[in-house]
Amino acid sequence: MRPIRIFLHLITLFFLLCGTVAFAAPNDAKEENDTGLDDISSLNMSEARIRLERAINELSQGLATLDKIKNVHFELGTTDSEPSSREDEGYLSNFNLLTKKELDRLVATELKKPLTFRQRITSAGSDVELSLDALNEILARSQTPDSDYALYYTVQHITFIDGSEMRAADFMIEDAATHPNNNEEEIIYRNAFTILVNKPIAKMRIKLVYHACPDYKKVVLNQSSTEVTLDNGEYYRLTQIDGDSVSLIMSLPKEAQYVVEGLTPEGKSLESRGRSSSSLPSDEQIKRIHTYYQQLVETRDNIDSYPDTQRLQAHLDSLMPEDNQAKETLRTIRLTMYFRGKPENVAIYRLDAPENTTLTKEVVNRDAAQLLYIAQDSKTNRYGFIDISGKWQIAPQFEDIRPTKVSSLYEMRMGTRPLSKTISEIITRYYFVNDKRHTLSQAPFKNLSEVLTDSLILVQKESNGSFGVYDIKRHQFAIPMKYVNVETADNLFIASLGERTYGFERRYGVSTLQGKEILPFRFKGIDKVDNFIYATTYDNDQRDIYTLTGKKINPENYQTSGLFINNQPVVLKHHQTGEYRLLNAKGQLLSVKLPYDEVTPFSNGMAVVEKDNVQGAIDAMGRLRIPLEYDDIYPFQKNYAAAQTADGSRDFLIIDRKNNVIKRFAGSTSLSVQRNGNDAIYHVYDENRRKFMLDADGNVLQRDE
Repeated sequence: MRPIRIFLHLITLFFLLCGTVAFAAPNDAKEENDTGLDDISSLNMSEARIRLERAINELSQGLATLDKIKNVHFELGTTDSEPSSREDEGYLSNFNLLTKKELDRLVATELKKPLTFRQRITSAGSDVELSLDALNEILARSQTPDSDYALYYTVQHITFIDGSEMRAADFMIEDAATHPNNNEEEIIYRNAFTILVNKPIAKMRIKLVYHACPDYKKVVLNQSSTEVTLDNGEYYRLTQIDGDSVSLIMSLPKEAQYVVEGLTPEGKSLESRGRSSSSLPSDEQIKRIHTYYQQLVETRDNIDSYPDTQRLQAHLDSLMPEDNQAKETLRTIRLTMYFRGKPENVAIYRLDAPENTTLTKEVVNRDAAQLLYIAQDSKTNRYGFIDISGKWQIAPQFEDIRPTKVSSLYEMRMGTRPLSKTISEIITRYYFVNDKRHTLSQAPFKNLSEVLTDSLILVQKESNGSFGVYDIKRHQFAIPMKYVNVETADNLFIASLGERTYGFERRYGVSTLQGKEILPFRFKGIDKVDNFIYATTYDNDQRDIYTLTGKKINPENYQTSGLFINNQPVVLKHHQTGEYRLLNAKGQLLSVKLPYDEVTPFSNGMAVVEKDNVQGAIDAMGRLRIPLEYDDIYPFQKNYAAAQTADGSRDFLIIDRKNNVIKRFAGSTSLSVQRNGNDAIYHVYDENRRKFMLDADGNVLQRDE
């Protein structure tokens, strides 16, 4: 007989109605309060009557408590735990689960791309890790926060670089588990597996398995709609909203998952602070318990009809309800959720049981096929190189070997060197590996900075040292390591002479990546923008403009300002006369006259000009578009410019290219404005001294009331 106990303090009551049931008081109750019915036959009839009466009373109390729990009416609480302000609320993304149909479509699209893996070879075997991040990101959108891992795979076949093959049954594996829904009990993997073969793998065939729910139902409850019953008998009841917590009673399919979401009046999903839940008997179970209770009452009322306690025991045993638990299709849950904020609505998502999808896919080695492969000796933990058959060709001698973006170049960890009692330096060297000769040659540089082309790399002599360009095909320097502050673009090498990266006085110049000089290394500064080089000399900060081949395009005796961006001209100023001219990107002087005391560089097609201490603005053809009536005009942004009036009021304005006032304020406190962009930020105030922060288009980003 399997006893089932009913406790006096019924908070979470669940009856497993199977076998013979006995009732008992809590463990700390006195022996005379025993209410068990499984040993009636050992008592006399008077004792049996008392025992039966106690069992009936306790069962009555339990049913009353259970009825109270299941039939509780909605209650609006008055807890003090409610957040003091909306600023205390925390939010999550609203529930939006991919169903199986949607997921299958996205996975099929992703698997049109090559699926790759990485192999780590040792003298004892290989660790293989698949690149499944993209798939896992998609699958995460189909999983609830507490759901099991979604993606598994089974290795079916392996092909090695040397042409040999292995079936899944032929190799030993680690880091594996049995798929919970897999009746065949195949060995499955989540991330990586190990084989006892130390040969490089070319490709594998795997079987991918993932699961997702076909569909889900959504139920929304609130103060005005506290209960919903569906056609299949499942129901959802809101019993309380108490500040930042809600309580529910739900009857839903046994295997179904569910997600509960607390929503603000605006529909935002509140972050959960925790939950508590307990199982309750189903309606059918409660019905059977009530029937059993009535039968016990009838037995008590007719107890004198039993000749002895043995006959009474036999009758009580016959009253036990059948074990119908396996036939139950619904489970009942009492749930309390706590949120970071006060929910207005409660959304319940009941998910259908997940279904599996199985796909077969070929996976290729992410590393390109080569003659030699990095491997680790399991005994010494040193690294060397093996061939495609797994034999050592370069003996294991390094603490670590790391491949670079250059196929034949590797970074080797040689060891460590103590710098003090507590600090050590890791010693690394770069080596070129000759795959055919199986030899190593140390590279004549300390650091690899950047791969420039298929044959040229930017390298550094040492930390904080100078840079150069090395030709990996010819194994010689195209540009020696005697430059710092390097910039490379459009086959150009722009840098300053120098042995250390720190320093002050620079000598900039330009050459091709192959070492042909474009501009000598004697300039104070060089900037390359689009198809032009802007170079400043140490002689009076003269700024000249060159083509990418080194041809100077501005005339002599003129200083230049501005950039050839979006077909706008640069501004020229004559050294002796102070005359302003405009120069286009073809090196031609525009014929327009500029009778101004100052002309600033163009910004988004407009240049600020000044005459007799008042300012206006001209367009790219030199025509005056903004009249000379402002104290200040700041560089034009994409649409507008900031300006301050010259009438003594110092009002802050935002104007367009036709001098229309878009916005007006009493003044400004600070401005952040750059040329040829649209990222300006203006801090202004109105006549009431209220402060505002505006963007380049005059939109209010922030206000201080």
